Amino acid sequence: MDRSGYQARRANVDDLPELRHLWATASYAPVELEKHVTEFQIIEDPEGAIVACMGLEIESGQGNIHSESYTEPGLAEDLRVIFWERLQSLARNFNLARFWIQQPSSGFWQKHGFNEPNADVLSKLPARLAAHGGPWLTLKLRDESLTAISIEHEFDLFKQHQRELSERAMRQARVLKVVAWILLAIGFAALGALAWKIFKKIPPVK
Repeated sequence: MDRSGYQARRANVDDLPELRHLWATASYAPVELEKHVTEFQIIEDPEGAIVACMGLEIESGQGNIHSESYTEPGLAEDLRVIFWERLQSLARNFNLARFWIQQPSSGFWQKHGFNEPNADVLSKLPARLAAHGGPWLTLKLRDESLTAISIEHEFDLFKQHQRELSERAMRQARVLKVVAWILLAIGFAALGALAWKIFKKIPPVK
């Protein structure tokens, strides 16, 4: 299969009619999945028709790959390659520490490093994802502790940036206050000078 004409992108509400058909074909519940349409990545063929979809649910720095569906099962393995490239890009963008997938029938994921988690790894599965059941395959993308440190560091940088903005705003307010007092003093001085000139022009009372 020539994959060059196929494009992956994020789904939107305009894609729902085609997605509902895909989900129904795969025996998923369209009514439930359409609530999470923006979690889905889709692949369009060269004519712009949606030929595959795959969900990525993100929770606590981890991603659950779910609900993949294809119009033509014979193209699934080739299209998964496109999805896999897309998923890796999303993992970098969202700084994900780990992928999870409920154990699929295809061996594609094991070929790309997914394996069954032991009890210690399974304990890292966020509760929201664990509620989906199992069994699971998982792939570690980066050290979870480093991810947590990175998030904490980014939060510290954000707070420092906010403090700097606040201090800068206070300095600007103080400068504006001084400028306002100076302008007010100048205004009073000008008003006084004008009043003095007017007073001098008034002829003395005889």
